[in-house]
Amino acid sequence: MLAQLRERILSGELQEGEALPTEQALSESLSVGRSSVREALRVLEAQGLVESVGRPLSRIVSIDGPTAPLRNSVDDLLRLKRVSRGDLHSLRLALEIVAARAVAVLPEPRDFARSRRGLEIMHESIDDQEAFAVGDSEFHSGLLQASHNELVQVIMHAVADSVGAFVTGALGSKPRLTHARFLQDRQLLLDDHQAILDALVARDGDRATMLLIGHIERHRD
Repeated sequence: MLAQLRERILSGELQEGEALPTEQALSESLSVGRSSVREALRVLEAQGLVESVGRPLSRIVSIDGPTAPLRNSVDDLLRLKRVSRGDLHSLRLALEIVAARAVAVLPEPRDFARSRRGLEIMHESIDDQEAFAVGDSEFHSGLLQASHNELVQVIMHAVADSVGAFVTGALGSKPRLTHARFLQDRQLLLDDHQAILDALVARDGDRATMLLIGHIERHRD
């Protein structure tokens, strides 16, 4: 029962956003009890393949959902101290290096619009911690998107909340510095981002990777 529904979703027979039959209809078509149907649907929701919506309750296929269990697992591991922020940092660095090298060798056209928008947000909000962090996230997400590496994007999306908390926490410590030093540090972030983007535009993957490693290592603390 569960395997049948799961296969119908993963094979594409049931499309993203498509409503599933009711519990009663599934029970009749699969010749199983409603309790079995209900339990299978709970498992599919836990796996992120099905989402419950509306009143009365109905269920739809959710293609983006499968990253939720991985994201929750990362959060749980962090809170249980089974992995450290250093581990998270290393994962982020590895993913971005893979993405940067992929971007450097891609044939035209390459799309840097999201990363450029991230830089604009950072420039416009250098005194606004929350908005500045959003711009920082947009810049890095844009590099991942530009790589066209779907697996890298899925994994990073799955840990995005944890990475975001890591970055925001680091940025949040800066106001304890003098205002001048605070602005200086944020300007360094901007300069790093611009240099990385310039290297990628020039298709210099080695330089982009070197700059990216230096950037993330320099600002990890």
